[in-house]
Amino acid sequence: MDKNGYTTISSLAEGEQIYFFVNTGNLLDGITQEIGRLKETELLATTILSASPQADGEKPVMTGKADLTGSQESTTQVLLTRAIARVDLNIADDADIQINRISMDNIHCEAFLLPQNPVSSPSGAALAKIDTTFNTPLKPGEYAGLVHLYEQVGDGIPVELHGTLEGDPVTLSLALPNTIHRNHIYKIKLFSGDSSNLQASISVENESWEVEETITAKPSTNILVNSELSTLAEGAYISATKDTVYLPSKESTSILVLDKVPEDAEFTIDGTTASITPYTETRADLQGKKFLVRNSWKKPGTKTEYMYLNMHSKRHPDYYSGRLVIVQSNATTFKGELYNHLTNTPPYNIHFNKYVDSALGRIEVPKNYEVSVSGGSWLRAIPQGDGVYEIQAGYKPNDPEANGSTQEGLLTVNGPNGIHETYTVTRLNHGLPVVLMGDTYWCRFNLQGNSKKFRRPDNPSVNLKTIGDLSAYFASLF
Repeated sequence: MDKNGYTTISSLAEGEQIYFFVNTGNLLDGITQEIGRLKETELLATTILSASPQADGEKPVMTGKADLTGSQESTTQVLLTRAIARVDLNIADDADIQINRISMDNIHCEAFLLPQNPVSSPSGAALAKIDTTFNTPLKPGEYAGLVHLYEQVGDGIPVELHGTLEGDPVTLSLALPNTIHRNHIYKIKLFSGDSSNLQASISVENESWEVEETITAKPSTNILVNSELSTLAEGAYISATKDTVYLPSKESTSILVLDKVPEDAEFTIDGTTASITPYTETRADLQGKKFLVRNSWKKPGTKTEYMYLNMHSKRHPDYYSGRLVIVQSNATTFKGELYNHLTNTPPYNIHFNKYVDSALGRIEVPKNYEVSVSGGSWLRAIPQGDGVYEIQAGYKPNDPEANGSTQEGLLTVNGPNGIHETYTVTRLNHGLPVVLMGDTYWCRFNLQGNSKKFRRPDNPSVNLKTIGDLSAYFASLF
């Protein structure tokens, strides 16, 4: 999950099932580490346990399932339903009654997290009694959510309402059904009358619980990019479904034109990986549909970041009618000394500030990327397989240009959809002076001095060119 609270699910195959559950709090603490490794039968058998299924102010546990069997769509709508039932009270306007207390018995404190078919309760589920006293007596009117219950099957739930009728104490007894269904409303209605004809009834409502406040997942599509009218920066590209834009890892600017934008549309933005601003447009048919997207450099090895352009209707500003996903990442990763000498500010390059050779480290990229080297024969990339390349630095013996100057090479990363990254690698170019004795080259590393003078670093007065007996001289060095 990213910092904006969004999670990306990929690589799903046809026929797979995806289960969703939200607002579980600490109800799943015992199995959280097992999620992802559970078998479907084990997940369906998971239970939640609480003597108070929904405390005041808490959001209800909600669950849903996406069935990908036979699906050819790129997106799937998932309906989340509450895992609890709600008990309401309706006191008729002309009823001269006030309710001070409500009590219920045979309440199951444990239930299955996901719906069961048919409805069932966990074996041995603990039972509890609810007894709630109201600080202010309930007068005629509508009272929603007096009590919340888990889905359960039992011997009915006895209910007692305690209050006053025309000033005299009264207790009304009734019972909820044997089977309590999740996401249903059980409404208790009190009708007018005196103590001799006071009546109560229970009605059951489903699929209509707080329709105006239904919690739904934000849509993953419905805002589509017009690829023909949009102007994309080098390395930026649009997904095949046209609902996701991928930005390059380097600094860039793109202009996006959106399709199917209603006249009353408004937009909000979640995330900070890029700057998204409306683009001034003179064409009437493109006004309100054009956006300027600017992004900064993304350092190699950083995680993928997401940004969302959310579309709302002016008539319903609290609801999402579409969403465009903006993605930026840098799939290139440096390891070893390459990473240790990677600059912390863009453009991201690798500066050793000293002489180095042999293996400098690795560069890792996705398997469908390629790494190449240019700018000099001293640097090369050796493929290791699975997107891994070892970067090696070589040397040129007796190089007349090896005078301590900066030597440059260029690492280039190319990927699909026009992805193109370059990284400059530098070192100080010191040479390796060598002398041929018979069939053997003898060398002394002179990495801090002037390689053209062939002097010992610890004794500049000794010049190899003036020594008569080289064998005797080399013998004296070891």
